[in-house]
Amino acid sequence: VPRPLGRALVVGASGNVGGAIEEKYGAANVIGTYKNEARTEDGYVYLDIEAVAEDETLAEEIMTMCRPEVVFICAGFNWVDGCENEAEGLRPRNMNAVGPRNLAVAAKKVGAKVVYFSTDAVFIGNETGKVYAEADEFLPQNKFGETKLLGEQLVTAVCPERTLVIRTAGVFGPERVGKNFVYRMCEAINDADDMAVPTDRFCSHVYNRDLGASHLAPVPVRPR
Repeated sequence: VPRPLGRALVVGASGNVGGAIEEKYGAANVIGTYKNEARTEDGYVYLDIEAVAEDETLAEEIMTMCRPEVVFICAGFNWVDGCENEAEGLRPRNMNAVGPRNLAVAAKKVGAKVVYFSTDAVFIGNETGKVYAEADEFLPQNKFGETKLLGEQLVTAVCPERTLVIRTAGVFGPERVGKNFVYRMCEAINDADDMAVPTDRFCSHVYNRDLGASHLAPVPVRPR
């Protein structure tokens, strides 16, 4: 196994969580991937996690090129309502489970740790005042939760002793693409538009910069 180069590979570095991780580690210590938004800066490479689900060699190529110390899998099909849309076919499953699994397999081959970002939607979530723990029963109530739970299982099965799963909820904060709930709410208010929001969901929201720093101790990267 070739020795890792002491840096992080952030899959989905342009997003809400990925951008926060990149900021915490520092650009010199990170290689980030993008898909929809072209990044011309040094340290960014194109990667389509849906394509990775269909072609394992894409995962092997990026791991061989980057030789990361740790791989953060932030990208996925995170449009909760869209996961229920039959027109999307296998995209949610491929992007949330199969693609991450293939990345984990390739990461193992180069000796890298893996951090997979999941969701509180893996739980049933119908108990008032319930604070869920890691060992609580899984019972997702939508396809988003189902595919993310499958992703947890597939990724962890590859190398359980070198995999960390982080379940998030209501992540907000500064981000390059401006897609999280706070951005969309502010945009709707500014444009005097209506915006549909759930009235039956309660969670502890997470500031993306706090989330980006929370895992630094268990998965350190050697400064370059």
